Amino acid sequence: MSDVKVVNSDSFHSLVISDVVGTFKLGKVMGPAYTDLMAQIEKQGVELTDASIPFTIYRKIDWDSFDKKGVISMIKMMFFKKWHIDMGIPVPKSLEDTDKIKNMEVPGGKFLETIHTGPYHKVAKTYDKIKEYADSSGHQLQDYTIEFYLNDPREVKPQEIKTKVQVPIK
Repeated sequence: MSDVKVVNSDSFHSLVISDVVGTFKLGKVMGPAYTDLMAQIEKQGVELTDASIPFTIYRKIDWDSFDKKGVISMIKMMFFKKWHIDMGIPVPKSLEDTDKIKNMEVPGGKFLETIHTGPYHKVAKTYDKIKEYADSSGHQLQDYTIEFYLNDPREVKPQEIKTKVQVPIK
């Protein structure tokens, strides 16, 4: 994992599928969602660019409860936590909505950013590092995070998966 840094990111257009899912279902809903998004992008004849990196926004993050560690906290997160997510792909312009696929302008601004290298199920350590950096530097975090999936887990070994993690600063 690389170091945490403060970055400025521009806003961007995207097509998204929103959902509320439990921790164990995240992997099961993401693959089909990205397949549906790509099909809609192709259907509308849009050419993707290097900036068209699939992402997920995790909403309603309670950073205070994030600090709580222990077996009971982990069990609650694994079995009872419902994640409010927007799975998306950046597109060069607004496109046609469908029943489940919507246009979204992802806001820009200042973010804490780092690269998580390794399996997705170990990304919590990356968030620990971001939270520690925020606490030590006096940054307050907003209640969402964005993960950009820099490579395809079907094409690389789990230890080679790269995820750019951005948490917006208040």
